[in-house]
Amino acid sequence: GVSKDDCIAIGTIKNFNTIEAFKSVDKAEFLDDAGDEVLQNIDDGTSLADPSTLVYFKLLTFADLKKYVYYSWIAVPALLIEPLWTFDGPDSLEVIPPSDLSFRDTVEAWKQTVEQNQWGFFLFKRIRNEWVIGKVCELQDKFWSNTAAKDRMIGFVDPSKKESNPGWPLRNFLSLIRRRIDLQRIKVLCYRDSPLSETSKSVILHLSIEIGLADPLGWEKNQHDKIAAKIMDLGPMMDPTKLSDTAVNLNLKLMRWRIAPDLKLEKIKRTRCLLVGAGTLGCNIARGLMGWGVQHITFVDSAKISYSNPVRQSLYTFQDCLDGGKPKAVRAADALREIYPGISSSGVELTIPMPGHPIINEPRFLIDFRHLEELVKNSDAIFLLTDSRESRWLLSLLGAAHNKLVINAALGFESYLVMRHGVPSQSPRLGCYFCSDIVAPADSLRDRAFDQMCTVTRPGVAFIASGLAVELMVSTLQHPDGVRADALTTEEHGKSPKSSLGLVPHQIRGFLGSFSQLTLRGPANDRCSACSPVVIEKYETEGSAFILRVLDTPGYIEEVSGLAEIQRSADAAEQVTIIEDSDDNGELN
Repeated sequence: GVSKDDCIAIGTIKNFNTIEAFKSVDKAEFLDDAGDEVLQNIDDGTSLADPSTLVYFKLLTFADLKKYVYYSWIAVPALLIEPLWTFDGPDSLEVIPPSDLSFRDTVEAWKQTVEQNQWGFFLFKRIRNEWVIGKVCELQDKFWSNTAAKDRMIGFVDPSKKESNPGWPLRNFLSLIRRRIDLQRIKVLCYRDSPLSETSKSVILHLSIEIGLADPLGWEKNQHDKIAAKIMDLGPMMDPTKLSDTAVNLNLKLMRWRIAPDLKLEKIKRTRCLLVGAGTLGCNIARGLMGWGVQHITFVDSAKISYSNPVRQSLYTFQDCLDGGKPKAVRAADALREIYPGISSSGVELTIPMPGHPIINEPRFLIDFRHLEELVKNSDAIFLLTDSRESRWLLSLLGAAHNKLVINAALGFESYLVMRHGVPSQSPRLGCYFCSDIVAPADSLRDRAFDQMCTVTRPGVAFIASGLAVELMVSTLQHPDGVRADALTTEEHGKSPKSSLGLVPHQIRGFLGSFSQLTLRGPANDRCSACSPVVIEKYETEGSAFILRVLDTPGYIEEVSGLAEIQRSADAAEQVTIIEDSDDNGELN
């Protein structure tokens, strides 16, 4: 409803049926017509009886109901008098002392006694040092008769917040006064108080004018501060997908606003994530990434969905298992879009080349290898989530060679490992998944029974490891050094610059049997089979030929990396120890 404190404005709305008709309106003529109506109301006495007509407006509108786009342009004619009213002398601005609320009390008391269309404009006269207030229509009753010019004043509700710049309604009020009464000087109360004002903000202006004519101006500026139509596009608010975007981002923005003001949400959002493995870990990690606002997720997997999967792998349902099962990677990507249509997700059916698994179809290998290379190059973060150790080797090498953030998650029955790999540009360089090994990965599935080939783990372990993997990626992205961030252990927390989200560890090892967890740090191994400089150099110079030889030739990667030399040294030392033990035994006998 309309409050008693509100000032009434009367106007006309002209709605158009087409955007072409809206744009073709002669704007100058339209404004002139509005100004003529204001002048007509002044001249025929309408504005004396109803001062609210001095703030007359005309509104042009067009509504595109199919796209929910609304156009509006308001003309509020303010009469420009030539020559202009000017300040009358050096003391023309009279600031009412903040503690003087006499005008406020007079105006507010009078306001309660008049119709609402009267109170936006009013008259004053001073009688025995007291200001008496009256309606504009009282000009006809000679309100100022027998009143000296210095004791006359007009007043209006002033929307301006600038001390010496009154609002536009004054122009029309002065036009009314000037056209009804022959005067050259007038005082104006710019009323800027309210019933609850504790201090006065109103000012009094002393103005003078010569005889002049009035022309209108007054097109409202749009939201870009240009004299043009306002456009309100509600389409995104009506689109469920856009509504989903707003809702998803709200929690993250609240997090930054209330808890972590330095949180770089856009950096997380733009991170392109490659999930190698679309099983229990892959499904859970994808959901966690979505929760952080990640917009680009790609799955790589060659398996089909089986009946045992849906209860553990959260992106699949029973229907996905029928007719031999849908491809995991493709179905996982589809499921993400069903959950959140705004995400960019894709699934790639691809078999990961692995050491110990000789290549049977070389042309197929080359296609898959090059595809895998492109996926790594076009990603920012790579998650290694496969079942076997050897399936992580090639991605570990590619991640190191291309300086990518690699997050590794591996599960035991009641234990888990979540770690980030070091990169060549890091100093000192952190180790990768294979840096602690003295043997290269090989075929770990050969001669295993069916029950030994399945991942057997307590159900909660995968959820814990998945959550830690996501948070490790996000914390690394928030660190000032990003992928090159040094690692801190639990005991060292707080000793050096850290992520805005806290500790950025290298390895997190957890044991559900004791409900315990450790954060550890391991250095890079210069003879690592996956990330050592010599292995990376071999890959960069020989490419797919090097990878093919590693896969087809047992022991080759050990020779290249230097692990074979370590093994030979260890064997030689063991032989020496055996001989020495034999000699000692002989002497004792």
